[in-house]
Formats: sequence, C-alpha cells, structure tokens
Amino acid sequence: MSKIIARECKFVVHLPFVPDYREDTHVVKETLHYEDGTYKDNLRTITNFRRPFYITKPFYQKHKDKKESEELDRLNRYTSTDSDLGRNIAARLGSRYNGITDLRGVKDNPYIYGADITAASVIKHEYQKRYPDAISLYTYATLDIETNVLTDEITMVSLVMEDKIHTTVTRKYIKDTGIKESTMISKLDYLFEKYVPDTEGKAKVTRTLTVVENEMDLVRDTIGKAHEWGPDFVGIWNIEFDLGKMMKVCEKYHVDPADVFSDPSLPKNLRYFKYKQGMKQHVTESGKVKPINPEEQWHSAIYPAKFYMIDAMSAHRYVRVGGKSTPGGYSLDNILEQELGSKFKKLKFGDNPKYKGIEWHLYMNREKPLEYIIYNMWDCYSMIELDKKTKDLSTVLPMLSGISSYTIFNSGPKKIVDAMHYVYLEKGKVIGTKPARISDDKLLGLDDWIWG
Repeated sequence: MSKIIARECKFVVHLPFVPDYREDTHVVKETLHYEDGTYKDNLRTITNFRRPFYITKPFYQKHKDKKESEELDRLNRYTSTDSDLGRNIAARLGSRYNGITDLRGVKDNPYIYGADITAASVIKHEYQKRYPDAISLYTYATLDIETNVLTDEITMVSLVMEDKIHTTVTRKYIKDTGIKESTMISKLDYLFEKYVPDTEGKAKVTRTLTVVENEMDLVRDTIGKAHEWGPDFVGIWNIEFDLGKMMKVCEKYHVDPADVFSDPSLPKNLRYFKYKQGMKQHVTESGKVKPINPEEQWHSAIYPAKFYMIDAMSAHRYVRVGGKSTPGGYSLDNILEQELGSKFKKLKFGDNPKYKGIEWHLYMNREKPLEYIIYNMWDCYSMIELDKKTKDLSTVLPMLSGISSYTIFNSGPKKIVDAMHYVYLEKGKVIGTKPARISDDKLLGLDDWIWG
C-alpha cells in the first residue's frame, strides 16, 4: 500500500460538549495524499481540542477601551475547548465574572485577545502549516428537488457528481404517470438524449433511478447516495427551498435529521444537525428595514459528514462581490445563459404563454411527467457544467475562504480577523477581541472590522 505523505483539511465541523453524552469534538473532512499521487477521503475526529486565548497581564491592565492588538509579552496565554471558552475566560478575569459561562458575557472586557478565532479555524491552520503543499481540487456534486405544487410533497430528487446522475422518485409519482416502472428507464434514456444539451461528457454519463415508497425514503436514499459518493461540496441552487423541504419531511416523519445527514459511520453521540438561517433583512442607518435578496442570504447546515451542503446561487454571488452585478438576476436559468450561453438554459417542454411559474410545473406534473424527471436531472447536471466554467466551488471559494469556516463565507470582517490572527502572531502580537455589541451577522464589507 502506498504511503500517506500529507493530509489536507477540506473543512471542520464542531460538535459542542453535552454533559454525560459527548465531549467537545471536531470532525475533520480530510483528503489523504499518497506517495503514488492518489487521494482518499477520510473523516477524522478530534476530542477536546484546546485552542489558545490571551488575557492582559495585571500590570498592563490600565486601559479602559479595547485595543486592536497587544504585544505577546504583555499577555498571559491560556487554552480552552470552544465549548468552555466563555467559562474559562471568565475564570481568568476575576470575581466580577463569577458564574458567567457564555462567551458573549465576557467579550466586552478590554483585556481579552485572540478569542474571535474558532478552534475549527485553528485546526485548519495547523493542517496548512504542517502540509503546505497538500492542495487538491474540491470535488463537487449538485442536488435539486421537485415538488407537487398542489400537495407540497417532494416527488423527486436528483444528485449529480462528475458523470453520474442518481434520481429518486416516489412510487406515487410513478403511479400517477400511468407508465410501468419496467419501461421507464428506456423512455428516460430516450428523453435524456433528445433534450439534454450536448456536452463534452454527456456520452459518459451513467444514470440510476430508484423508486421509493414515500418522501422520507426519498430523502434517505438521496442523502445516503451523497454519503456513498463523498464529494467535498453538495451544491444547491437556493438551498433554503430544497434543504427546507427535506427538513420538513424529517419533521413530518419524526426523524432526527442528525441521523440522516451525519455520516453513517459515526456513533450516535457524534450525530448532529443544526440549520443556521442567514439574515433576511437589515436595518439602514436611517432605521428603515430592508429585505435582503435571496442571493445575498447565506444559510448553513452544520453536520458531520464527508460533504458540505452549500448554496451555489449565493456562492456565485459572493465570489464576485466587488464586481459588476449579474444582469437579469440570479435565477439558475439566467446564470447559465450568462456563463454558458442560451444552449445551456433550463430545459423547457410544452412552452406556451399560458404556462408560467406554478402553472408550468402543474402542466409538467400532469402532462409530461417523464420529461419533468429529465428537467430535474438537467438542473443538477447544468450546475456541474457551470462549475467547470467558473470553478467557483472546485477552486475559487475554498481559496477565498482561507482557514475560515464556510458558514461565514459571506462575512468579510470575520474572514479577515481569522487571517489576521496569524499575521499578528508572526509580528509578536495578538489581535483584539470584538465587543459583544458588534453584530455577529455583519454582511460582507470592510468598513468597520477594526473596533478600537
């Protein structure tokens, strides 16, 4: 067997401490680099990882306001798990902070340094420092669901990676088509060749179709296939819709999403799921509340697995922040046309001015159910073709993220603080800790990332 020569950290997921159930744990998605030039993905668990934080030595505690940074020789260095960071900082600040366990409860203190960076970012930095040449393209899959707009039930999901398409449909949907399952594959093969645009890899694409009993089986089958393939990213165009539907199915069937989305190899106590919804509105300086466009929202699903679900629409937008806005908006149809040309737009069947929006989807469900499956496949396959052109998720976004978690990719200030943490350390200083009053959900911008 070839020798492992490097370990590349793709992302890190933090599982907080739960008394009598789970230690503070980080699950790392690694890519192992072998001497013969091959790669292999791996999940690694790290228990009770202690990250540093710094407190000003008593002699130098003479300033009332926070400072941008402080000299290392004026600071005492301590360590803590992320779960106990607030408690351990409070213990070092004196009796005034007795009983405080939450990090926000101590962050206004002017003598705390280096507490904004997370243990996950520290772990990723340690990987990069030890294996600086371990760099590979991020592998990428795409997912898209369709629903019955009358019942709101999920009818099908496609998952695509490289030259593989896996589609799952409910038996009810197939029954409603009136088509025998035994003849579906050949009919879908014909329609795929007829309607899907010619691409460089189309001839090599393999397609699998699974028919399941209900929505829960559909979600389990699709996410199970994602676990089996193990891409670094699973991209979804407008993740809140698709992931939101899958979460509702889990709730409907009384299934813990942690048991679906967490890697099946992990023990029960390391299964975890948290959906972090991004900001949907912001308040202007004049006090007016304004909605945030869907492509500017940044939603995150946090769970330990070999793949990280990401909103490909928002990623496309944030990778290009500072450049020209996309004419025509951020629908997948428009982005495909802008980047790849009109040949690669969303597939249309039975085009007619009277069929638009929901009516078009109703028409497809009723009149062209097999073509609707091809439509669903192409939505995913087209995103693979899009990333071949833009390299947003295979290369650009990971590079722009640096050591930061993908959960904060929309926050320029947070990513800068992560990067500057180590710049300051190299200069013999530690960067300050922002006060609690600054919003943790600040959108991309560099105007006020320094607080003192």
